Amino acid sequence: MKLSVKTKKFILKLFPIIGAFLFGAIVAVLVFQIIDIEKDQKINKPTNQQIKKLVKQESEKETPKKVRAIDGVLIDESEEDAYPMAVTIENNEKARPQSGLDQANLVIEAPVEGGITRFLAIFADNQEVKSIGPIRSARSYFLDWAQEFDALYSHVGGSPEALKTIKNNYQIYNLNQYFQSKYYWRSSKRNRPHNVYSSKELLSQAVVDMKLKDPELGIWKFKDDLVLEERPEITEDIVIDFSTYINQVEWRYLKESNEYLRYQAGKPHLTAEEGQIKAKNIVIQKTSIVSIDQEDRKKIKTIGSNKAIIFLDGKTIEGTWEKPSIKKRTRFYDKNGSEIEFNRGTTWIEVVGNSVDLRY
Repeated sequence: MKLSVKTKKFILKLFPIIGAFLFGAIVAVLVFQIIDIEKDQKINKPTNQQIKKLVKQESEKETPKKVRAIDGVLIDESEEDAYPMAVTIENNEKARPQSGLDQANLVIEAPVEGGITRFLAIFADNQEVKSIGPIRSARSYFLDWAQEFDALYSHVGGSPEALKTIKNNYQIYNLNQYFQSKYYWRSSKRNRPHNVYSSKELLSQAVVDMKLKDPELGIWKFKDDLVLEERPEITEDIVIDFSTYINQVEWRYLKESNEYLRYQAGKPHLTAEEGQIKAKNIVIQKTSIVSIDQEDRKKIKTIGSNKAIIFLDGKTIEGTWEKPSIKKRTRFYDKNGSEIEFNRGTTWIEVVGNSVDLRY
């Protein structure tokens, strides 16, 4: 079909109008698409909690995790658990503030003679601890607990009963400062006998020198912290009257961090390095405690079972503890007989007599 010159000119005049119309239509379609996308994004915009969860999931995908045996903390799958090291740290008023106590993975506090307490601090992770102490003498019940972990046991001498037990039990991995002083030092800043110290580096070297490996320690059950919204707003302080006020212990709960802060003699219990002593779990372990000599040394029942009170997530759980034999872990159960699931992190066990004054 042949168009006339006049028709051709008319068509050419229409091109700009048609082009402008098409351009406008395309722009309109794009605008509506953008609006729809923004609406979808607004509707589907993730919350901060969802974002954190996604980040955590991606992080866990990148680095496979496993549970650290001593405290349930999630660590890289490639990271090896450190060999457990148990250290007797004293709590005499003249020994305060201690060093390294805030970096222990698990601590057992128990009375010794004179109304004071001492700590069996268990270290079994790979963090550096430059100073641990003051380190003091062994007691037979500390030996019982140290064997739960196949631990290297660090001390300075001991009671007659404890030294006899060490001599007759080849399964105790003994590191007595009297005979293995190269793993210790005496601080010039403290008076004897409150001046013996060691470090994770020195104790780790002792583990290597003694060729210790593959410890047998039964693992507890662990869980994640209770979510913030479900934690209680108000809790009572945990107060333990070991003897006089100077040895009174308090644990105060912090909702935000889901931790318990330790106080002693009414003041925050800080280390020499200004570290606040805190824990994720507090356990009151009741048992029989009696004096056995004129020095008021104690015999503490560690094998068997008795009452226990467990504090975690700002809540109180009344139950029991059981330790069937020396090498078995002490385990804790609620009133229904279910084993306690502890929060991941540091646990402090307060060993008290059946009649000790407790408030919580």
